[in-house]
Amino acid sequence: VAVALLGSAVVAQEQRWLHPDGTTHWYRVEHVPAGIDWETANLRASQAGGYLATISWPEENAFVYSMIQGSDLWSFDKDLVEWQGPWIGGVQADGLDEPAGGWTWSTPQRFPFTAWAPGQPDDSGGADRIHFGGSSTGQVPYWADGEADRLLKGYVVEFSAAQAKRTLGLMESEGTTMDGYVLFNPLNSQHTFLIDTRGRIVRQWTSDYPPGVGCYLRPNGNLV
Repeated sequence: VAVALLGSAVVAQEQRWLHPDGTTHWYRVEHVPAGIDWETANLRASQAGGYLATISWPEENAFVYSMIQGSDLWSFDKDLVEWQGPWIGGVQADGLDEPAGGWTWSTPQRFPFTAWAPGQPDDSGGADRIHFGGSSTGQVPYWADGEADRLLKGYVVEFSAAQAKRTLGLMESEGTTMDGYVLFNPLNSQHTFLIDTRGRIVRQWTSDYPPGVGCYLRPNGNLV
């Protein structure tokens, strides 16, 4: 089941990058001087209409790192003796082989690429989320695992769509969600949307009338 909330259009993103799949993605770095845990960062990214960054290519990793390198998003943990950068969307499922088993993204997306720092992941303190960092010598374009309640200095939000920056804002996606699309028309709205599993608008229709009990997309593309 995928749940989406209707939100405002996403505009004026910091940086954009063309994915190898032909879609354009936008990235925004959020600095939280007081620190932020992974769950709160994930919620804020969803409320903004995006999601914590999911990185599938070395070029994408280098691009995201270029946005955070040399910034105030980094801090040094004296106990772990390592530099820690912002959160991204990596999560580890419970009950799988530690420390390297079961890593995936918080969105319905494959996990074909990793950029772990040497010695990472290490499951220190039951770490099951991903952030940039993991080096004792300075900022690096690598990842480390961290506990979900760890307070880091920020996070990276990603927005994606074929051509537009607009999304309905995916708030939750269960592990049983299948590939496909969701057709729905919000109450008290004259708009009907076809969205993918990330909440991105694939197509939308506008009617002169409010919605009925349901909406149906016929094989010929007509909306009833």
